[in-house]
Amino acid sequence: MTAAGCVRLQDPAAPSKAQSAYLFYTSEARVKLAKQKAHEEKTMTELSVVMGKQWGGMSDANKSKYVAMAEEDKARYEREMKKYKPTKLWLEAKEYLDEKKAKAKAKTPEAIAAKQAAKDREAAKAIKEKQTKSASLHKAAQAAHSKAEKESAKAAEAEKKALAKVAALEAKMAGHDKELKALGVKPKPKAKTTKTKAPKAEVPVGIVEAVSVEAGKRKAKPAAKKAKKSKKK
Repeated sequence: MTAAGCVRLQDPAAPSKAQSAYLFYTSEARVKLAKQKAHEEKTMTELSVVMGKQWGGMSDANKSKYVAMAEEDKARYEREMKKYKPTKLWLEAKEYLDEKKAKAKAKTPEAIAAKQAAKDREAAKAIKEKQTKSASLHKAAQAAHSKAEKESAKAAEAEKKALAKVAALEAKMAGHDKELKALGVKPKPKAKTTKTKAPKAEVPVGIVEAVSVEAGKRKAKPAAKKAKKSKKK
């Protein structure tokens, strides 16, 4: 069983993995130690400690036998792996076990903490981007306000200069009028602007005659009525 609670299996058809020099040594030493009275009652763990100390104190010359065995086994494993082809059943079983292992791993406290940490990082990143955007907008608004103030000050200064120029011209003209007056020269009166009357629209002759005839008829009617009344009397 693995830490995630899944069984670790190997394809039965696959070549057995190559052993190390230490494993070849322990396979041989375990049998010898088990026959010795000093180690008869020792557990496998205790025997492993003894074998580890023996291996650590062994010279390279004594280890060379087991090193050669490990190299030969490695060559055997590589030869067999070249010929090995996983069976369909094993591939399906491996896919199922890998999926089960991934699901079990996702439920571990470490995986949950890592997922939460990733969410926190994304949230922090979003906040930082929002703050950066807000700061950029604030900076742009400040720049626009500063520019508007400069333009306003520039316009005020231009208006001030224009008013000063007009005042200077008016003062100059007043002084000029005084000089003319002192010399007995009257300043020319300001030219009056005359309003131009719009030309009268010309009425066609036919319309004028028709209006005159109509007016004559209206005047003739009262006169005829008076004549009738006088005859009756």
